[in-house]
Amino acid sequence: MSTSELCSEYCEKLRVAVYDEDARTIVKTLLKVLANVMKNPGVEKYRVIRKRNKVFQSLESLYVQALEYLTIVGFKEKQVEKEPKFVLNFQEEDPQAIETGMKVLKALAADLDIASADIPSINIYNKKDFEAARIGARKQADAVNGFNFYQSNVQNISGVPTQNGSNSRMEDQVETLKAKQRKMMEDAGIPDRMLRIIPSGSGINPRNFKDFVHPEESQSLPVPKSDGAIVLQANKMRRKEQKKNAEFRTKAMRELEKLRNARVFTKVIIRVQLPDKSVVEAQFSPVERIDDVASIVRESLLDSVDEQFYLYTTPPRKVLPLDKTLDELGLKPAALLYLGWKSGAPSGSFLREDLMVDPNESREFPSSKPLDETNKSEGAKKKATSSGKPKWLKI
Repeated sequence: MSTSELCSEYCEKLRVAVYDEDARTIVKTLLKVLANVMKNPGVEKYRVIRKRNKVFQSLESLYVQALEYLTIVGFKEKQVEKEPKFVLNFQEEDPQAIETGMKVLKALAADLDIASADIPSINIYNKKDFEAARIGARKQADAVNGFNFYQSNVQNISGVPTQNGSNSRMEDQVETLKAKQRKMMEDAGIPDRMLRIIPSGSGINPRNFKDFVHPEESQSLPVPKSDGAIVLQANKMRRKEQKKNAEFRTKAMRELEKLRNARVFTKVIIRVQLPDKSVVEAQFSPVERIDDVASIVRESLLDSVDEQFYLYTTPPRKVLPLDKTLDELGLKPAALLYLGWKSGAPSGSFLREDLMVDPNESREFPSSKPLDETNKSEGAKKKATSSGKPKWLKI
């Protein structure tokens, strides 16, 4: 995925995971970090962030992956003087990635109604200042390090080729799980559309899918966790992710781990918001394409409406290709799309009134199944055989 797509994916996850007020706090801090980087080329203090800094710890308490955005635009998590820090190496700094990150954040800031005074005015680097600072940094590094006759400067990081160009065993496992995932989605067939229109002014936030009843929650709702328990869980997840990132893993290893832990959704909920704030909602199979979604939206319009439209996501604004599946675009288990008119909106009423329903009517959220049943059973077995006491304790 490109930097722009990764940044957009982060923003979508942020909007779903936290309240708007918390999202504003996170976005304003990230904007300030990137603005300082762009305004001060080569200045180290703006490129080294202490994770134990109270400001950034407070962000992670709001959203566990709040600082993940920095790694997308080039920061790396490192141990510096036995302290975890986010470091942006000036020699490896990519101005285009930072500018893209700033652009996507500004689009999200506008969507969150952040005051213009809190949004930095800078959009791009001063190329002349940046190149001068980089040349100066290289000269300084050369003067300090010098040339080492005994140090090898040749690095070969190419993978070991397999016989006859065939896949490795791990790559074969990845392909097998991908094929199984697609078969599970295809075998489920096309779900009941459950097509409905939520009129504008209904008070329903189209981004919020919490009005759906979750199948696993219909029997017994979980007991709400205390603030302390939530913080402890967030810290545990962060340590686990740090340990995982510290290990060397190939692309096939990462893909295999992701697929083994994946859950398969056989239906997805798509909401399409029109310019007048009304929403068309329906269910689809993950293997259906964007043109299938467009066809259902067309069905919700009056027969007299012949204006052409397109579907897109934001931020940033990205028109969706009609030949891509919902699974390929990551629009699962639920997603909000937007409709744009190609040549002006139709006049008067253009939505079918027979599809307008009570917006407070509850519906079932898509359920999922584990892709790799063996991985699930092994995890359960390991949990069952755990004694709960350390091995060294003799009783």
